[in-house]
Amino acid sequence: MKDILSKLFTIAGVLFVASCGGKGTPADMPTEDLVSEKFVNGEDLVHPAFLAVAGDGLLVTNLSTCDTLLNYYDGNGKPAGAFLPKGEGDKEALWLSTVQYDSKFGDAYCSDIDKKVLFRIAGIGKGEAVVDGKTWRPVTEADTIENTGKYLKFADFYLGYNVSTAGMFSIYTPDGVLLGAEVPYPDKSLVDDGLTEWANIHLYQPSLSVNDRGDFGVISFYGSGMIVLVSDKDGKPDFRIIEGEAPNDIFLVQSGADFVQGAFTKDSKVHSISSSAGMDHAYVLYSGLTDEVLKETEYSKEANLSGSRDVKVYDRNGEEVRKLRLDRWVHQIAVSYDEKWLYALTHTPEEGFIVVRYAL
Repeated sequence: MKDILSKLFTIAGVLFVASCGGKGTPADMPTEDLVSEKFVNGEDLVHPAFLAVAGDGLLVTNLSTCDTLLNYYDGNGKPAGAFLPKGEGDKEALWLSTVQYDSKFGDAYCSDIDKKVLFRIAGIGKGEAVVDGKTWRPVTEADTIENTGKYLKFADFYLGYNVSTAGMFSIYTPDGVLLGAEVPYPDKSLVDDGLTEWANIHLYQPSLSVNDRGDFGVISFYGSGMIVLVSDKDGKPDFRIIEGEAPNDIFLVQSGADFVQGAFTKDSKVHSISSSAGMDHAYVLYSGLTDEVLKETEYSKEANLSGSRDVKVYDRNGEEVRKLRLDRWVHQIAVSYDEKWLYALTHTPEEGFIVVRYAL
């Protein structure tokens, strides 16, 4: 298996880059102010969790407590389909953790972390959507791989997010055969030598997104400034790591003789809240506030959610090229493939959850 991995993936490899500016250093880069327009009304949403742009429309997952876990809205922001009812059946889901769109076939994909499968909703972008019962899951694993059930379809492969020392991402063939793992977790010494490897890994809570061509993706982290970009390079996943701050002010919790867990504190910095990949750029909803300060914001108190108004934009080389300031606090974002629109999930005391969008 290691031989397969070396033949197939080390040509692309993993590249570490320092965060730097394109139009100037991030410190002196001008901030662009954006004004929103409403896209989906509050009464048309259920209890939204994650977003993905699907052509002119929008995919919205719902919390696992809802009766239906995926909704589709057309180009006018109107309800145009509901899929994946809550349940144990072949065409039912339990807890959706990712959502993406494949524009080549007009299909949607959602990973279920309870069932550890990737659902396909065929033809959702062509007006004849159906949950066809076809799911993807790994057929081979390794003892060193601890997969979370968060899967993404990428180019001619599938990526699984891991919590293991083998690497953040396991890479599979379309048939579910494991080819290997890539992208090492940062060393625990950057946080606290007292952490176990397991406790260090669990400090990295990801937001994952792949564009609708399946050739570019972004993974950002709530408690770390590190960002991982993945591109399709000659048919192989090519990972590029933007180095950033490690998790800070972590409290060690001892449970038994050999079990140590790391816990965020009020002084721990919150970095990425959400991220989304377009044609050539990654959009990261960034906080930079400590947990204590973030919880005292008006948005956090009203919506009971972590949010921000600031979006950082990176090109495929990992350079920060734009800084955007939204006119309202939001907690999830999704960019269209052509990068003409940035959609955002927000909450107001009057309407509850609504989706807005920004012209880019």
